[in-house]
Amino acid sequence: MSNSFDSPHVMILAETETGERLGEQLSSPNRKISLFTKSYDLLYQIAELHSALIIVDAHSVDVSPRLLCMRIQALITEPLPAMLVLADSESSVELPVETASGSFDCLPSDCGADILKIKVSFLLRLQRQQQLFQSSLQELDRLNRQHHQLLDATADGILGLDQQGVICFSNSAAGGLLGCESKQLLGVAYAALLTPQWSREGVVQQPVDAMVNTEVTKLIGEEVEFYRHDGQSFPVACRPGEVAGDSEVASVVLFEDISARKRSEATLKRRAEQDPLTGLANRAAFGDFLVGALARATRSSKEVGLLYLDLDHFKPVNDRYGHQVGDEILVAVAKRLLASVRGGDLVARIGGDEFVIVLDDVAGEHGCAAVAQTIETVLNQAYPVGNRQIYCRSSVGIARFPADGQDQQSLIQSADKAMYREKMRQRREAGARLEQVA
Repeated sequence: MSNSFDSPHVMILAETETGERLGEQLSSPNRKISLFTKSYDLLYQIAELHSALIIVDAHSVDVSPRLLCMRIQALITEPLPAMLVLADSESSVELPVETASGSFDCLPSDCGADILKIKVSFLLRLQRQQQLFQSSLQELDRLNRQHHQLLDATADGILGLDQQGVICFSNSAAGGLLGCESKQLLGVAYAALLTPQWSREGVVQQPVDAMVNTEVTKLIGEEVEFYRHDGQSFPVACRPGEVAGDSEVASVVLFEDISARKRSEATLKRRAEQDPLTGLANRAAFGDFLVGALARATRSSKEVGLLYLDLDHFKPVNDRYGHQVGDEILVAVAKRLLASVRGGDLVARIGGDEFVIVLDDVAGEHGCAAVAQTIETVLNQAYPVGNRQIYCRSSVGIARFPADGQDQQSLIQSADKAMYREKMRQRREAGARLEQVA
């Protein structure tokens, strides 16, 4: 394109004598000139020569300027060359009326060389400006398409917001993540995406005042819940930012669906807090829960019960029947314990056959004793393993906050000692029964 600007090509359609004279008058080191005496010769080469200007002598050619313009338009696309017609008067020239015609002008056939040169220079400059303008439009269009392709290619949703926080741009990913076509988001207030009603209330939503400067800014680095077109919520991470300059888009919001990440985090958290065999809370989760329960009880002047238990004679069962049978019994114990407490209480396995139960907001000593009695009853029942009936009785120690301990450590120690005392009591009673039988 730059070569055609620097060295424009001029085609002259005239009889030989007139054409040579015009060529001499317009000759220039930076200008290429071709002479044609027949219109079909000009038309045959016009697409290849990329002419900027065609000079037509109306007296000596075999075609009217209007018909020549039509034929040129049929052969080449934009940019069309300019045309200068030399005639006795403008009234004798049938002017082209198509808007797609290039620059068109007329001069008297007997105009002087100076006027001709000035007119030709003017038309070439005009043609160059039009070509530059057309080239700029094409480049802008190319860049615009490229930007849209890049925006649509990204996996992140991108929303452009106006000054009122209303969506005025949406890429394809945003529509896909929100379960609709991207054009359906246009005119929707950004804040509406945080509610399940936005898709049912219609496309156009009432804007939120100062949304760009308040709500969007508050979402920087935060995770929020968006609602899809079907009303289902999903977690997203937002990265908003302002747009500088005079633009309809005052702010942009990039967002991504973090559902998979949330599921992964939940799985990792569950593994970190869960006993892998029984599915109960592990020692770490038990400690965190107990700290929270004691803090709540302190604020509300309520009691917390802690039951500490293990299985009597579990090691001999493991040694006799194998660890697989022992694991089956531990899983059965966990199920029985969960069935014996309220939904807000915590059951945890903190070691081999050792379990703890946190009774949050318990009804004093009587409430703890009632739960302990229920647990002893269900755990003292036989465990069917295969065709065997295996018994593993339990000893339960009870401690209450604040009566038996003012903090986590002292409460656990009290419950552990109470379990040991209960175990000794059961052994003494069992020994007394044996003596009576003997």
